[in-house]
Amino acid sequence: MTWTTRLQPELTRPFGVEAVHNVWFTPNGWLGKGPVASLLIPECEMHFCMLGADGAPVTFVNRPRANKKIRRWMRAVCELANERGAAVSLCCDTEEQAKMAAKMAAKLLPNHQRAALERMYDANSRRMDGLN
Repeated sequence: MTWTTRLQPELTRPFGVEAVHNVWFTPNGWLGKGPVASLLIPECEMHFCMLGADGAPVTFVNRPRANKKIRRWMRAVCELANERGAAVSLCCDTEEQAKMAAKMAAKLLPNHQRAALERMYDANSRRMDGLN
């Protein structure tokens, strides 16, 4: 199967970036919203976003200065997603990195399924429980 990974350029150009590639995995039965764990590759910057007790979004960011080993950070992101029932977003500089990241993550996310990038743009098309 061929997956689209390149974000729509009109979304990235305002930030001076022509191409960004993204891969998504969602927990089985995901309702289209909830916590998200993400990893920027090759930077190994990790984010975790969830709703706080007051209903406002809370985001935790880890920007490693050293130890930029993708396998280690991929494992950490996937473990967090498995524990929290979070969706996973892998944001890469190139299509090749996105393919590699998708292959690595698929092995580490037994209760997730890959989601088409096109579904993730619109909140109304993100549900993975068959009730769209």
